[in-house]
Amino acid sequence: MDAPDKVLHTARRSHRKTRTGCRTCKRRKIKVVRRRTTLLLELYQGLCFPAEDHFARLLILIKHSVSCDFLPPAASPAGSSNVGTPPGHHVAGFIGRNGIWSSPTNTFSSSFAMASNGVLPDLNMNDLELLHHWSLSTSLSMTSDPVLRTLWRTKIPQMAFEFPFLMRGILTVAALHLAYLHPERRDFYVSNSLQHHDIALSGATKVLPNVSNENCMPLHIFSILTCIHTLGRPRKPEDFLVVGEQGIAKWFVLFKGVVLIIERFSETMSTGPLAAFFHSRVRRQRQRQSCIETSTMDHLSSLRASILSAPLPPDTAQMYLDNMIELQNSFSFIYSCPSHSHELGDIFIWLFRCSDGYLVALQEGTQEALAIFAYACVLFWKMEKFWWMEGWSGLIMNNIWNWLDDAHKSWIEWPISEIGWNPPEERGMEPALQGNSDVGLES
Repeated sequence: MDAPDKVLHTARRSHRKTRTGCRTCKRRKIKVVRRRTTLLLELYQGLCFPAEDHFARLLILIKHSVSCDFLPPAASPAGSSNVGTPPGHHVAGFIGRNGIWSSPTNTFSSSFAMASNGVLPDLNMNDLELLHHWSLSTSLSMTSDPVLRTLWRTKIPQMAFEFPFLMRGILTVAALHLAYLHPERRDFYVSNSLQHHDIALSGATKVLPNVSNENCMPLHIFSILTCIHTLGRPRKPEDFLVVGEQGIAKWFVLFKGVVLIIERFSETMSTGPLAAFFHSRVRRQRQRQSCIETSTMDHLSSLRASILSAPLPPDTAQMYLDNMIELQNSFSFIYSCPSHSHELGDIFIWLFRCSDGYLVALQEGTQEALAIFAYACVLFWKMEKFWWMEGWSGLIMNNIWNWLDDAHKSWIEWPISEIGWNPPEERGMEPALQGNSDVGLES
């Protein structure tokens, strides 16, 4: 008789628990032990499971169809599986190696539940097609440098598994490339590309204010992909407006942003996993300088003489001449190198180094600034071996021609002849009907 009394009156062993659990766990009366050595409260933002029970936590949440109050808000439908998600995005997402929080989506939870029941979720074949095409084709079209091609094909996708915005950027450009190669499915691939781009841009925008040594290279690569998307996407008439704050003016802001990251984190980039990018840029600059020093060609001599003879304030004329120096340097380099070795950065270095004064003059539509930009169209034309650059030189020249008066149209005879562009009156067309319908103008 004594034994039952002892059992009834024996005090229960106390349970050390924390009061920091989420409401779901409190409601379900789940006891949560706080283990100071393993509970990563800072990283988990208050989640009530120790780090080694990460897998068990997923199973519990999925099994009971509940969610944790401390999880960040679920992704919007635009960011869910409608467009597809790179494999490993959510698996590595709770605390990625890059230290960026990424919450699991309902899609992952349901997929995980299906897998636990022996049923595998459907693969996103669209995204797999894009990644496959990137590896086989698009990555090879990014550059003529064999070393950099290997990086685009292997190292960059590997990095993208840690940075979802970069993976989306890769899929964005791959979809555009497929749209270019398969006109019969153009609308499908363009829609896919735009959706990936919107999600990627949103993710990169959140990271950009906290750019660091760990994420500077992914952001730099993403900015390059964004430039290519800007150039290769279906074009609207306002995309090649030279005058105003739209169109070409946005190029200057976007392309200068690419260089800003390089300048700020040059030391990190020169020693990181993609250091070949940095060293290739340095090597290219040395080659450029060598060509400038030995070149005897002066493609801008006629334009320079026209500006010097124009009735301009001395400081304005000097501003134009100063900006023409770097443009002439680009001409010297481009015309000294074999065409197959041209790189996109060879022409956009001039855009990077244009002064704010010139950009303002271009936006205001001054005749001299427009004439200078007409000469830059020759550089764009030299880059049309890249699929995303096709047609740009003629479209921009067309817009410039419409803004120039008759007197200044004579200033740009050489660039017009060099790119083989014909004024509308010579083609029997009205200016309003100009444009190359074969380069993907958006209807």
